Amino acid sequence: MSEHLLPRNIDRNALREYFFPDIKSIDPKLKETFYKQATASLFLIIIAVTGLGALMLFLSLFSSISTFALAKTLFIIFIVFALIIVLRRLLPTTRADYALLIFTVFFIASWSVAKDVSNFGVDFNAYGWMFAAVIFFGLVFMPFTPRFSLLVAGYCSGLYLILWILFVIPIIGPETFAGSFLGDLFSGLLTNIQTGRANMEQFGFYTAWHFMIYFLFGGLAFIFRAANLRSFIKTVVIGKRLSNQETELRAARALLSKPESQHLEFKSSARWDYRENKTNKELEKVIIKTIAGFMNSDGGILFIGVDDDGKAVGLEKDFQSLGKKDSDGYQAFLIRLVSAYLGREHCEGVRVFFHEIDDKEVCSVSVEPSETAVFIEKLEGAFFVRTGNSTQQLNAKEANEYIGRHFTKG
Repeated sequence: MSEHLLPRNIDRNALREYFFPDIKSIDPKLKETFYKQATASLFLIIIAVTGLGALMLFLSLFSSISTFALAKTLFIIFIVFALIIVLRRLLPTTRADYALLIFTVFFIASWSVAKDVSNFGVDFNAYGWMFAAVIFFGLVFMPFTPRFSLLVAGYCSGLYLILWILFVIPIIGPETFAGSFLGDLFSGLLTNIQTGRANMEQFGFYTAWHFMIYFLFGGLAFIFRAANLRSFIKTVVIGKRLSNQETELRAARALLSKPESQHLEFKSSARWDYRENKTNKELEKVIIKTIAGFMNSDGGILFIGVDDDGKAVGLEKDFQSLGKKDSDGYQAFLIRLVSAYLGREHCEGVRVFFHEIDDKEVCSVSVEPSETAVFIEKLEGAFFVRTGNSTQQLNAKEANEYIGRHFTKG
């Protein structure tokens, strides 16, 4: 099945499930998988940012940008990265790597925003956002849910606005601020203002642009991470389903090698009469009696499409007798049968599975024991129990005695 950037069915529930998946409900082990992926993500983002910094230093050799000045501002990144690597050696666990990855993302994001603010109006001001872009691009593949991208975007925009209010506005405003420490820190910006290379209209435009660019990055990362995570989740779910099917198939083969018993019954079909070679709806009642017998006893498994010796005969004939001629239609048919004869409340105690045995599709119906007595109202309130390898109907007196012994009163 091909993947789509956005879900096909555009409604509130589909969008919420797509962009805000509940990882725990899908598979509780997915979080542990995220922890294991954090190590690779941590080193990849460190390598990417270090590589970008090294490239900028190299290009500065052939430009008017001071390589020394650029090296000083990149030095703090390399120092922090070294500390992160040391911490990882001291805390060699996947959970620690996950925490370090979160710290690294917010550190680089903070540094990028700070450089955008401090270099505002300076000739080489357009490099802080490049590091932020690397972060947001990395978020598409990092082991986080899509909403984390929006969280980082909101953090960057909020930090930019706070730094702008605290440091840039005072420089633009009161002249006494120009001689202060912060004024010296932003001297490049102050010089730019005084020489007339920037005006207030430019400040308004660039401020809005820098403020919104993080939301732009975050929004794109949010969408693409949702698509990437959806593909990953489908792979995990399909793998889990295949594993479960393989386990169920092994269990089914083991059961079919055993004779019918208190908890095991074989039926060739639920609708097709092999003797008469035609559809016989009376066979549906046989199926219901067996299910009711299991419910009134200790539960059990009913195989359909299997002869008395445990040999697979398949469900093809039964399928052909239904409107929807496949396993989905057959499952719906069985659930409707239980609902009609035993009551809708008893459908929860029935689970239907399909297996391919000797190139033939068979069905297993797992029946849980009921907490209350189950009567077949359409068969005049008949009461069935499982005795040995057969299903027996009890008369009124026998049923009352059995119910008194087997079911808990209260």
